[in-house]
Amino acid sequence: MSCKVILQWHHAKNYLVFLALWICIVLIPTELTAQVNTISGFIKDSSTGELIIGATVYDKESGNFSVSNQYGFYTLEINNSVSLLLQINHSAYKYLDTIIAIPKGSKRINFHLKPKGFLNEVVVYSKNDFNAHKLYGANLMSLESRTINQLPALGGEPDVLRSIQFLPGVTATSEGSSDFSVRGGSNFENLIMLDNVPLYYVNHLGGFVSIFNSDAINNFDLFKGGFPAKYGNRLSSVLDVNTLEGDRQTQKGKAKIGLISSSVSYQGPIKNEKTSFFISGRRFMYDLITRPLSKLLFDGTSLGYSFYDLNAKINHVWNDNNKIYLSIYAGDDGNIIKNKSEGNISKNYQKWGNKFVSMRWNHIYSPKLFSNFTLAFLNYRFTNGIKYSGNSPEIVNESISTSRIDDILLKLDYEYFLKTNLSLNFGLHQTYHFYLPNQLSEFKSENSNVVIDSNYLRSSIRAYESNFYAHVDWDLYKNLTISPGLRLGMLAVEKKTYLLPEPRFNMIFKANEGNVFSFSYALMNQNIHLLSSTGLTSPINIWLPSSESIKPSQSQQLNVGYIKNFRSQEFKISGMFYYKKYSNLVMPRQEIGLLFETQPNFIEENINVGRGRAYGAELMIEVNKPKYQAWTTYTLSKSLRQFDEINGGEEFPFQFDRRHAVDFVVVFKVKEGVNFSATWNYTSGAPITLPIGKYQVPHDNNPNFMNNIFIYEGINNFRMGDYHRLDIGINFIKQKRKGERIWNVSIFNVYNRKNPYFYFLQRDDIEGQLSLKQQSLFPFLPSFSYTFSF
Repeated sequence: MSCKVILQWHHAKNYLVFLALWICIVLIPTELTAQVNTISGFIKDSSTGELIIGATVYDKESGNFSVSNQYGFYTLEINNSVSLLLQINHSAYKYLDTIIAIPKGSKRINFHLKPKGFLNEVVVYSKNDFNAHKLYGANLMSLESRTINQLPALGGEPDVLRSIQFLPGVTATSEGSSDFSVRGGSNFENLIMLDNVPLYYVNHLGGFVSIFNSDAINNFDLFKGGFPAKYGNRLSSVLDVNTLEGDRQTQKGKAKIGLISSSVSYQGPIKNEKTSFFISGRRFMYDLITRPLSKLLFDGTSLGYSFYDLNAKINHVWNDNNKIYLSIYAGDDGNIIKNKSEGNISKNYQKWGNKFVSMRWNHIYSPKLFSNFTLAFLNYRFTNGIKYSGNSPEIVNESISTSRIDDILLKLDYEYFLKTNLSLNFGLHQTYHFYLPNQLSEFKSENSNVVIDSNYLRSSIRAYESNFYAHVDWDLYKNLTISPGLRLGMLAVEKKTYLLPEPRFNMIFKANEGNVFSFSYALMNQNIHLLSSTGLTSPINIWLPSSESIKPSQSQQLNVGYIKNFRSQEFKISGMFYYKKYSNLVMPRQEIGLLFETQPNFIEENINVGRGRAYGAELMIEVNKPKYQAWTTYTLSKSLRQFDEINGGEEFPFQFDRRHAVDFVVVFKVKEGVNFSATWNYTSGAPITLPIGKYQVPHDNNPNFMNNIFIYEGINNFRMGDYHRLDIGINFIKQKRKGERIWNVSIFNVYNRKNPYFYFLQRDDIEGQLSLKQQSLFPFLPSFSYTFSF
């Protein structure tokens, strides 16, 4: 049997086990449809019909409640009485009190909430004000898209990833970057999902802009610990982003022009409010100027960099129990330098990005049983090419290096509401991976005759991943909720099979109405490793799967948290202590040339495997008033790594170790049509490795010339200067005859702080001595954007 066939014989037993699980998961729902008195349905935005995630339906008499899931669905078991007094609330919407007649059996009831005016105006919640976060406490952070769009924007570009850097335990990886580190972990340890599809590359412009177009985003959840069992294959965090479904009532659009990019979006119903669509596109525009301009300035040499994002979604309500979605994303970065001289053309180019298409099917078996089926196809690739063509003789030479991943995902998820205080989430996820870590292709022709057409370097790798999960949400007592869970994974790659059990546990204890304590434990495995060489616009990223010689990385995390929510609901304090332990971490021994080496197994033979730990404390204070929203955070943390072959086997500070981090955010309504926002953040300097001295030796070929040999004492033995920055932004909003106009004016780095981006050694021209220099990146930088909604 060919090694390219997925179901290889040496994996057969494991596949049969997971095939049996698939059969059980498909058949079990038919046995879980017992009827009791329940109401169920969807929570929707009254103005657009958009489904609302995380809304609470609360029975004021019995104290029972339900929280709408990722698709806006809720179910609530009811007592045998004549009528029911309900309150439906969500932090971004006005609460709704309603009385309904008690049905016999089950009844479908949808609720519509009205959006608040400015940001998250205060709502007087019911006594179950912690319901939406009752299982995850301060481990789960959420922001609405309207809040993101109010924050100061670099280049007039609101950014999802940059906004979460103002949450406790989250820091930027470098100056102005949208890449982020959670609790001292690497950026590639974050599972980032868009509409239930995991992504491999999430940045443009060398990390300064994320791929998430804010006009397309509905909401997102960030899990920093206590991960639900359905998530896996990353070590540090989960960022689950959901895009808009499209207005079900009216067609409308939005166009925006900013200093970094321009975008346009359009949405609306298609037929009888049962079908709606959303589409948006965004593009970096400067290459349209730089290419012709550089051609004039540099004697025929043109250069340009660009990126784009395309989001599209269409959804259709088939009937009361069935709904289907089709989601599409495509995004690319491209960098090209082209020279034309005397009929000869040379071109250097790079291109990288993600594309995916996914189909989801929501099916409601009964008011107590909800399911979601997902089928998705994902492609990530990085291409670096050099092409030369000449006329005398007619010659074409082209060399292309490629790194690529193709995934096919199949997911089946169930939510079974057994009782008011007991629910079960379970499912099975399967993924087929095709990896092409580093392939070099060469093509050469003379006078239309092919001389060379070959591919070499590393062959492709196929991996098969299957994960079964289940967790129970159980309100054991009125003030105690527990959620034990298990994720059981299997990874089959080459001739190796890994079985990866991942226990999870969350507990919430309510001491009284305003004091909540939490505890969680999670074990996570990561089956894929990133080896990278970063550049300003063209990073080299090689994703490499675990194999016989490279085991999956693993983390274990313990969290103890506390939330104090005052009766007025306008003031909230939350804190968290965490400890995280890593094993089987991978670090390349050298960075340069990883993509171009021709030696077999070069990558596997040039990595170090080690372990690490991270621990710290987080504090967040929130204030919510009708005219302003503010929060401040403080994080005290430490992140360490240890590799036997590095630093003499001694522990050293990890590159994302930041001892102290402080954030302050305020969004204020100045008057009708004018909103002001300000953010200030501070982080301790990042650790880097610098020499402590040097000595000189004669050059081999010229004894009169001396080579400098630098002396190092430990890894990351020096700290960059502390980082701090103030940004401000103002939105001017005005209703026009045909729509709404918004001018955004933002200032990045208001007091022109020269924050360190990197350090370098420079020789003094007079004395010839080396001195340490600091390179800063962003000075005082004003920007603007213009948005028109119609």
